[in-house]
Amino acid sequence: VSLGAQGPELMQLSLALADEDVALEIAKAVHRETPSNHRHAFILAERYSRIGRSDIALQIIENLERVAPANPALDYFKAIYSGHLGKLDDAAASARRAVQGKPDFGDAWAVLAATGQSSDADQKALESLIKASAPHALPGAAYALGAIYHDKNESDRAWATWSKANQSER
Repeated sequence: VSLGAQGPELMQLSLALADEDVALEIAKAVHRETPSNHRHAFILAERYSRIGRSDIALQIIENLERVAPANPALDYFKAIYSGHLGKLDDAAASARRAVQGKPDFGDAWAVLAATGQSSDADQKALESLIKASAPHALPGAAYALGAIYHDKNESDRAWATWSKANQSER
């Protein structure tokens, strides 16, 4: 089945109807039609993840890693899907590569914090990032910094930082 230019529109309609199975089938068809389009591979991986198949999503990202240029987004999604599968060391390593490639990648910082593998150097980097108040980085970075404070039993600082994360998302 060829969806042509209607593929993205059909995907949006299926998602509006909360039909993840149809969205997955559309993503498969679009990816088959344009296998070298990395964006479509990302979309396909996300669709698999949404139906609980992060194992397949991770395989897609790993395949994409072999052919695409280095990209913090690849590292981020690899961290996400590795985490879904309980591979926390792999998730931490991938999240760390993502923040090394893009230091203001707040969501990647949040994933790294969720693995429990943040460091004192991360605390300094996050404090600087939050001080810079980059809106796109703030929610994830503030969550990550709050997690570091929490791990150090600095509850008041953790709460204040998490509050800042929540306020920035509104």
